[in-house]
Amino acid sequence: MQRILFKSLKCGLFIFLITGINFNSNAKSILYSTPISKSEGIKAFDFLLFNSSGDGGIVNSNQQICAGTAPNDLTLASYNGTILYWERSDDAGFSSPTSIANTSSVLLGTEIGNLESTTYFRAVVEAPDFSIVYSEYAIISITSTTWNGSTWSNGYPTSTTAAVISADFTTSGNSFSACTLTVNNNAIVIISSGDDVTLEGGLTIETGSSFTLENNATLFQIQNQSMNVGTISINRDSSSLKRLDYTLWSSPVESQNLFNFSPYTMANRFYSYNSDTNLYNVISSPETTVFDIAKGYLIRMPNNHPSEPTVWTGTFSGVPNNGDYYYTFFDGGVGQRFNLIGNPYPSPIDALSFIDNADNSNSITGTLYFWRKSNGSSSPSYCTWSSLGFVGNGEPEVYDPNGVIQVGQGFLVEGTGVSNVVHFTNEMRTNNHANQFFKVTNTIEKKRFWLNAIGNNGAFSQTMIGYMTGASNGVDARIDAKYINDGSIALASMIEDTPYAIQGRGLPFDSSDIVRLSFSATNSGNYSIVIDHSDDFFANGQPVYLRDLTTGTIHDLSLGAYNFSFTAGTSSDRFEIMYQLPQNLDIPVFNASQVIIYKNLDSGFVVDAGNTLLKDIKVFDISGRLLYEQKDINKNETVVNQNLLNDVLLVQITSIDGVMVTKKMIY
Repeated sequence: MQRILFKSLKCGLFIFLITGINFNSNAKSILYSTPISKSEGIKAFDFLLFNSSGDGGIVNSNQQICAGTAPNDLTLASYNGTILYWERSDDAGFSSPTSIANTSSVLLGTEIGNLESTTYFRAVVEAPDFSIVYSEYAIISITSTTWNGSTWSNGYPTSTTAAVISADFTTSGNSFSACTLTVNNNAIVIISSGDDVTLEGGLTIETGSSFTLENNATLFQIQNQSMNVGTISINRDSSSLKRLDYTLWSSPVESQNLFNFSPYTMANRFYSYNSDTNLYNVISSPETTVFDIAKGYLIRMPNNHPSEPTVWTGTFSGVPNNGDYYYTFFDGGVGQRFNLIGNPYPSPIDALSFIDNADNSNSITGTLYFWRKSNGSSSPSYCTWSSLGFVGNGEPEVYDPNGVIQVGQGFLVEGTGVSNVVHFTNEMRTNNHANQFFKVTNTIEKKRFWLNAIGNNGAFSQTMIGYMTGASNGVDARIDAKYINDGSIALASMIEDTPYAIQGRGLPFDSSDIVRLSFSATNSGNYSIVIDHSDDFFANGQPVYLRDLTTGTIHDLSLGAYNFSFTAGTSSDRFEIMYQLPQNLDIPVFNASQVIIYKNLDSGFVVDAGNTLLKDIKVFDISGRLLYEQKDINKNETVVNQNLLNDVLLVQITSIDGVMVTKKMIY
């Protein structure tokens, strides 16, 4: 046994009798007076022989972390003996170590706490021969790099590097990550469109310096508790809108004044949403009103904006929002739970993460409504999104958001009545650069088609029906989206007695399924229903039939639009969607009586085949001589702009499904 312990004598004298130990510079052992009293049999002022030849083990593992954060847990491995305690030091030589009273093989990061500088850690072990040995140390490194105007002092920043920008800096396709970011020395920092700054921790903008996110640039932060200090600017482009058009906005910074955001908007054209009346109320004093965090506002374009569609850039200025936000919304009962909220962050958020949040899945239905109406148009005001997909409103500036809520974006949600709080978290944030306010790998099975209703006056409405994993034929939160729009026509699908802009149906798909449609129009006239687009097997041959229960017609929408006349009002029992023809049903066959031929105002004539798509037409004289031919028409109406100098003509019409009929006309 190599344990050598010397007790101090009461008289204050020490007697040393040590044999076989050489105390020179190459000594393997040292005599050490220990202050430790926790080890069995060792008291203050006792002396121990520390033997570095023992196996103290290895501390796993070296780490590089952000300043002001705690490291991951440290673990001692491959040691032989008993752990007496741990030590930390500012230097690798442990010249002035600090003891940590932990006898476990794991030193928790929470025990270590937040570190501000590089620190070394090791364990002190009593070996089986009672000598004291040290483990190999682990280094917890905290590094920084500074931009001086031409280069980074310690390499390009990473997620574990504290970045300092002390001279002007503009990104150009070079997004970067950092542990924290400080801008000082009057530096001007510009993050260009499409670039990101991703920070584990906080952002500090010192007085005299500036930090600007151009349109579609993002500040993406990970840690909720990180504090941001100083003002940044965030530029956001509107869609191409006209002077009297509106946008729903939400501020990504603290304390943004409404009027300062859009100073040329008329003071009576800033609105908040009144959930009690489902109308927009004028904000009485936008000059003294700031954006509430996570609340949406309807703001008209500046009054000096062009009357032609043009992009307008607004600038948010303030401390960037970060971390958890809870927004309490109004609940006035059924029909009075629609609330206008918005993305609170200087980065996009993932819509699925937002609606799937444990708090939000109880408090809101899971449908998001986006304002997209142009002034003076007959289109509906809102586009609709659910986890099944997106339904537009026919406006030219509308794109599918693909589940991304952009920076500055306001939107409507409907409460469920269970809770009246929505929760925003950093986990919802994403650095997606989709289209501005609207254009994800999806493992959920979706089979969908979109139907448009179109009026001769340009009226438009869209609905979507899809068969989706997790859906049922009843009402499904997150999937089914109520129709709430205000256009001059409305096409929707019905669940019980309620119209839906988006309806999910259960899988597996059953071709005998029937979906009832609702249609309304403020004016009597001629309208059409047509497939806008489809996916999965609806795009690969699965028929979609529209049945008109008033006329008895069943029309294959894959062949083209169904045209019909409609008296002003609402009908929820005239149309239905089906996927197979009823047995023993006598389907009307294309015949000559369905074709109308009439002269137009010019020298030609019009061939109108009703609901049947035309493939081609041929015009013969009475002797059978071919005078005119038109191929690949693919419409139900075509014009023959020919001055055919014959009294009697024979018009041979071939439908798209190959049925041929001949009509005689006197020209």
